[in-house]
Amino acid sequence: MYNRRFTAIQRKLCQPIQDELFLTEVAFHICTEQKLIIMRKLILFSLIITMVSLSACKKSSVDKPVDTPPAGFTLNYMEVQENLYGADLYLYGIFGDSSSSSKVRVGNTLLDGKPSGEGLILSWTPGYIKVSIGDVNDNTGAGYISVLNNGKETNKRMLNVWEVDMQYKEPDEGTIFKAAKIHAYLRADVDPHPSTYSFSMPSSFASTSDVNWSIGGQGHASYTGGGMTITLDHSEGSLLWSDPFHDHTNDQQEFKSSVKFNKGAFELSDLRLHKLSATNYTYLADGSPEPYTILYDFRVVAIPLNEIVKLELDNNKAIKAGTYVTGPHGTQYDFTWDASDANIHMHNYTLQWEKAEPRFKL
Repeated sequence: MYNRRFTAIQRKLCQPIQDELFLTEVAFHICTEQKLIIMRKLILFSLIITMVSLSACKKSSVDKPVDTPPAGFTLNYMEVQENLYGADLYLYGIFGDSSSSSKVRVGNTLLDGKPSGEGLILSWTPGYIKVSIGDVNDNTGAGYISVLNNGKETNKRMLNVWEVDMQYKEPDEGTIFKAAKIHAYLRADVDPHPSTYSFSMPSSFASTSDVNWSIGGQGHASYTGGGMTITLDHSEGSLLWSDPFHDHTNDQQEFKSSVKFNKGAFELSDLRLHKLSATNYTYLADGSPEPYTILYDFRVVAIPLNEIVKLELDNNKAIKAGTYVTGPHGTQYDFTWDASDANIHMHNYTLQWEKAEPRFKL
């Protein structure tokens, strides 16, 4: 009996202690759980901050620029000025001041102010950028162009390319002829643009253009009391494009042109080529026992400096086929006729070109 009472009393006395221990243990678990919850929240918060930071970095990267250019940041027009090493590309628009992030995208290539084999930015102003780009077949020779600055990218404009085949024929007496087959590259921004941008900077065929020339034939002329036969040995060759902004008159060879893109057409002028000492010229007077022979230059002025030939575009931006005719011209050689017969020995010179599709069809 005594033992039972003692046990009951012991239980009553110990119950508060056990309860307190239980509550303490519960409190410990609750605190521990709260700590875990707080730690999880801290870890989650840190991950969110990191993701936001990475997202911000991505937006400022040039790899994925903004799709829609912000107001006041736009590329309005482009012009090309060809040179021996590619071309200078002139961009007109609203670009802001240059910064460490300033770049120009040509196709899939980014150019900045550091020299590279692809090109570089030569000058930058808020409304005008000059960029050195490659030849027409280089990575930076053509394609979509845009400007990047301070994490923004302008709209894109197309720098397109046309390959034009042209045939020039210059007949003379008998079978004598001069001819040239021209393979020319042209490039331009031909899309609509604000009328304020109409600089029409002089340029030329691209430096990858070339020409195959040929000369030869024989002719005879008669006049009262005599006559002569003139023979040109058949000769042919090829010429590469020459720098259009220098005088090559006395150089060994020349192939040059002047080109502007203006109001929907390529305007060509001063198209000329020559090759010194290209063939043998033989003159034999009727009844003479001996001819005389000299070296003869091949020279052609397909389009004079003061003339303009327009290569117009159709609705699909292809260059239309066309023909340019000059003449009638008198002989370039030493043929002699009676004055009454001179008008029947005149010839027209022709320059023809085939239709040329743009490289990029939009």
